[in-house]
Amino acid sequence: MEDYFRVVSPGWPVRRKLSIIGENRHFTNDPVLSEIACLQQLSSFSQFSIHRRRVRCLIQKMKTRSRRVLIELAVMFVVSVTAGTIYLRLQQHLLRSDVQRTLIVIQALKVGASPVCQLFSEWKDQWRSHLAVDGKCDDPNGFSMDINVQNPPHFWPTCYDSQEPLFIVLGACRVYELLSGNPFVFMVRVEGVQHVVSRKVTQVFVLVPDEDPNEHLPAMITATAELTAKFSPREEQRPSAQQQRLLHPNYRVFVGESRLNADFMPGGRVFFTNVKVGTNASSADSERLFWFDLSCITRMRWCSRGDLMPAAYRQYERDLRDSTAQTQH
Repeated sequence: MEDYFRVVSPGWPVRRKLSIIGENRHFTNDPVLSEIACLQQLSSFSQFSIHRRRVRCLIQKMKTRSRRVLIELAVMFVVSVTAGTIYLRLQQHLLRSDVQRTLIVIQALKVGASPVCQLFSEWKDQWRSHLAVDGKCDDPNGFSMDINVQNPPHFWPTCYDSQEPLFIVLGACRVYELLSGNPFVFMVRVEGVQHVVSRKVTQVFVLVPDEDPNEHLPAMITATAELTAKFSPREEQRPSAQQQRLLHPNYRVFVGESRLNADFMPGGRVFFTNVKVGTNASSADSERLFWFDLSCITRMRWCSRGDLMPAAYRQYERDLRDSTAQTQH
């Protein structure tokens, strides 16, 4: 082959000779021409293998790039979820601290003595949009103000008023709960007459998983404390109220279970602790039974029945033991 190129090269360019050979492929009896055709075929095979290798390289690069993109997206997702969780949990801690300080203020309020206008000026700056007012604080005919706070905001309407299938809504709500912490509602109402506090009511609602496997909706733990001048006749007809009237006539502690069908929790079970304190009760009893502890809201373990009002729940257990002992004797 080298001899052939040595013979034809002096007067002919190699490319031109090869093109002529390509145009006269029917001269296959010439051994030199046959060898040239073979070399062309081998050259085409080598180009095909090179092309195939290039395709393989491109596929490998695409796989590597896709893998890198997936890793970057996963990292971004984890970072965003972590940042969102930290933000929501921080908001929950700050709100719980504000609510706990307000509960301490409400605990110390004395009916007929605490100035309602001073309290209104403090709450107006602290709670702002969460504060609703009816009348003027110096109105002799009466004045009332209400605080209503939810965490996370608008949680119950978003989760339970939706028209989507229930399992989709509850699944999204459970994920939101895990990120934002225990959902809770804080409500308080203070009424005033002639510049002083005449009535106070405090309520806390905390949403928790129901331990009963047959229940598909979350349960709610509620705690209510009310300072009232007169007990409800309907509540006074309860057997437990009649027993408590003998043990402590100036306050009542009711603990039980019910089921509500409200917008924020349709059909779920409710575990309640209701405290009614009369105006004739001592200051020590009033402050003790108005003691709320919201530390369970920000802990990892869910709140239980006796967590929100520990003193009132202990009073209920004491009354239960005393009434049982009286029945046995």
